[in-house]
Parts: sequence; structure tokens; C-alpha cells
Amino acid sequence: MAQYSADRVSGFAHAVPVGNPLLDSAYAGGEKPGAPARARGRLRVLYMPTYGNLSNKLAIVEHLRNQDVALTIKLHHAEKDLARCGDDAGVRIIRSDVDPIEVILQHDVVVSDYSGAIYDALAVRRPVLLVDDLNEQSEDVRRLSEEDLSHADIARLVGKLNHHPSVHEAYEAAVEKLSDDARFEEFLERYFVNLGGAGQACAAEIMRLAERGEPKAFHVLQVATRTASTSSRTESCARS
Repeated sequence: MAQYSADRVSGFAHAVPVGNPLLDSAYAGGEKPGAPARARGRLRVLYMPTYGNLSNKLAIVEHLRNQDVALTIKLHHAEKDLARCGDDAGVRIIRSDVDPIEVILQHDVVVSDYSGAIYDALAVRRPVLLVDDLNEQSEDVRRLSEEDLSHADIARLVGKLNHHPSVHEAYEAAVEKLSDDARFEEFLERYFVNLGGAGQACAAEIMRLAERGEPKAFHVLQVATRTASTSSRTESCARS
């Protein structure tokens, strides 16, 4: 979690920005990834959509299978529709128990829709192609913010799969955008802290919480009290 994320939830709970431990190995030694190198040979494409029906995932898989790429699908833990795609020749399926950063680094480009994996891929400077075909009738739309839906915060760093005749052309456009050092640094500063040391920061905050307890912020106590009151009334209604 970075300060950006902490600010979003600080009105409801005690939040401390500590970073993402999954990125520690990628930033070991304090080195930041350089500009993305262009793929050599067959393009290795990693498809990492979020769960639900925010986009037409089966259509995207079919689109990618019809191009000259090595396609891998990394399943979200709540995914139901794509689990059988591995039955098709040439499509590799990876389950949700595999480290996403490790898988991202094994591929040349990540294709996604509204998944948090987009930020993981950009953090290790892997080109990202967005699927720009939101299903506005989906019930899952309500779990996304306006910023999530528009991708406005990452538009300068990613390509759009649907805006190019081929995934290869979209990939080249994404590489060009992500090669801008200033844009990349701005992205890291906004969304990430403790790169390379997030695990240690998490452990330190857990120890601090265990030793001192949770800070008694007024607004947090108000939310907790109201939540407990609502839960109590709901339980009483259920018993009656």
C-alpha cells in the first residue's frame, strides 16, 4: 500500500503505507528496472483479467489465439469462465497460487482489463495492453471507481489492445510509452513506497501495532461503533 491507497481508506480505518512485498525481489538491491527491451522472437503474451464479466474475456482469448503469439492466461482466484481454455492447443493456464510478479517477468507484455495486476506489471516496467470494451451492464461495474473505469491515471503508460489491428502493433505503442523515464518515475512515486523493502516495513508495522495497539482516531472509532451497532441490529432481526 502506498500513501495514495492509504488516503482512500484512512477515513474508515487506521492505515499505514508500507508497500507491496511482492515487488521486493524485483527491486532487490535498490535497482529500478530500465526501459523495456523489445521482444526477441515470438511475442510472449500474459493475459491477466479480473474476475466477473466486466469485459468479454472469451472473445479476447480468441483474438489473441488467432495471432502469432505465445499465450499464457493467469487466472484470478475468483475466475470461473477461463479455467477450461487450457484445453485448447497453444494456451498455457497458470492458477492463482503462482507469484504474479514472477509470471509477469517471464513475459513480454501483459493484457488486462480492470485488474490490479496492471499496476504490478507497470511497477516492474512490463508493457501493458488494456482491453477497452467495458460491459456497462455488468453488476461488477459498481465495485470500480470512476478512475478505475476510465484508466485515466495510467493512460500515459499503457497501450490499448482494441485500438490496433494486431497485438504486435499495440505492444510497440506500449513499449514506446513505458520507455519515458519521467512518466515511469511519476507513476512509481504516486503508487508505491518501500520498493525492495515492503516486507520489512510490513513486519515493523505489525510489531508496532502488537506492542502499542491501534491508534484511537475519532473518525475510526465512529465507523467501528456504527458498524457494530448495525451488525447488532441485523443479528437481532435475524433471531426474531
